[in-house]
Amino acid sequence: MKVNITDIAAWCSINFTNDYANPLYYAGYLYVNDAEVTDLVIPNSVTSIRDYAFVRYSGLTSVTIPNSVTSIGESAFSSCGGLTSVTIPNSVTSIGNEAFYNCSGLTSIEIPNSVTSIGEFAFNGCSGMTKVNIADIGAWCNIVFNYAESNPLYYAKHLYLNDSEVTNLVIPNGVTSIGNYAFYGCSCLTSVTIGNSVTSIGQSAFEKCYGLNSVTIGNSVASVGNFAFRGCGGLNTITWNASNYPDCTSDFTPFYDNRSSSSSKFDLRPQITSFIIGDSVDRVPAFLCQGMENLTTLSLGNSVETIGASAFAGLTNRKINQIVLPNTLKTIGNNAFSGDSYIESIYFGSSLEEIGQQAFNGCTRVSTMTCLADVTPNVGEKALESISSNAILYVLKSCMQKYKSDANWNRFVIEPLGTSDVLEPSTDVTIESGDNTATFTWPTNSTAELYKLVITKDGETICTLLFNGEGQLAGISFAPAHNGSQQAPAAIMTAAGMQFTVSGLSYATRYDYSLIVKDGSSNVLADYSGSFGTTNAPQGMDQLTFESAETNKLLRNGQIFILRGEKEYTITGQEVK
Repeated sequence: MKVNITDIAAWCSINFTNDYANPLYYAGYLYVNDAEVTDLVIPNSVTSIRDYAFVRYSGLTSVTIPNSVTSIGESAFSSCGGLTSVTIPNSVTSIGNEAFYNCSGLTSIEIPNSVTSIGEFAFNGCSGMTKVNIADIGAWCNIVFNYAESNPLYYAKHLYLNDSEVTNLVIPNGVTSIGNYAFYGCSCLTSVTIGNSVTSIGQSAFEKCYGLNSVTIGNSVASVGNFAFRGCGGLNTITWNASNYPDCTSDFTPFYDNRSSSSSKFDLRPQITSFIIGDSVDRVPAFLCQGMENLTTLSLGNSVETIGASAFAGLTNRKINQIVLPNTLKTIGNNAFSGDSYIESIYFGSSLEEIGQQAFNGCTRVSTMTCLADVTPNVGEKALESISSNAILYVLKSCMQKYKSDANWNRFVIEPLGTSDVLEPSTDVTIESGDNTATFTWPTNSTAELYKLVITKDGETICTLLFNGEGQLAGISFAPAHNGSQQAPAAIMTAAGMQFTVSGLSYATRYDYSLIVKDGSSNVLADYSGSFGTTNAPQGMDQLTFESAETNKLLRNGQIFILRGEKEYTITGQEVK
């Protein structure tokens, strides 16, 4: 059976009430004036392609749609299995339900910026799809998808922006929402940065983006839909800048959803290893990071004033053994760090006013605490009860009597933090070297806003590290031959001052350093400099120089150490002359 017509434009205007009403459903072949049509060109006079217009047109291989068309109807090209190419112009605003349903021959599709809606299951069954090409990320975010199968990415997996594959996705400023299923199944994505104008992330927006490993949440995000990141098996790093995000609940956070049926529950929390709270955040929502049991990096920005209930409860990984809380922090919520059983030291900033009930319940390993608050913070029931009375509490010298008179604090061993409230316990920098590390301890200054540490070797800059006044790592750069990726997010406060371990240095190497301290007006408050050597070459040690560039030989305590590559050999013997 064949269907023979005389005018394509007239055919596009016919109202078919369902697919069976169209003879093409049975014929599969369309003829215009007795000539079979395989490469279909829609005339310029057509403004819409009606429902079921070319349903099951199995002989169709390509379609060119003119700029006059604004809509593609329901099932317009459904089950056109031979269709391999479609040109959709920038005039089309809507693509109907099942418009390209089961078009298994389509390998790519270009969606113009004009499209604002794509109907239910519009691309369902397009199993051959490998590429979706768009011209604007913002326009794509605004498309309404009712189901994952409506989105051609469901099969394609690969998103292209102006013919360049997108791996590091940036949602630009100006975009206010990311629609449901917007990037569903886009496995080519490795990182996502959500702009600061986005207020909502839709349901399943990034579901099954298997290659995604890092996400940055913009500071205006106030809602994240169900399953937004479900199935993102590689996601391990979150940078959180959402400043007005509401409290989560114990059964729902952006990374855990326990509200739906058991078969639909998902939990990303165990795979998150790094969580960074940005400087724009003044309040950490309740339960936000609860149960992220494998975190190895936790960093709080310099504006946080409140930590919500159970926000960081259950961080059981032994690598989170130090909690540094910013000087802006005023309130720690109930159970905020409950069950974090490997914490060994806690730094409380100068603004702390209240610690909620059971905030550190179960934190039995804490051995040292520092609290810079000049008024003893209120302590809720069982907030510090799990911490041993043998733990040392460092406080300002001028505040020691206050803490010793407060029943919530005086059960600890209270010691002065420094010789004065300015916290300048020493006048010089001390360095403890390791094999390829160096631990710096330097005096703090109450008016400092920048500490700049520069390490050089033979005049070449090896690394530059910038710290703000609270010791948070504000900037870092390493020479290409060195690895600075393992640096901690902040310095810690000790009785001697700020302390930070620089890794990624070379074995048995002598370095020079400078440490410049500046205030908020860039005035230099202090300037330190000196030299140090990594293990096998401590400062002042005699060294032997040999011609080989690949082998380093060191004399130490009557022994000769031979370093070659990553191997070390030791020669011992008696002195003969």
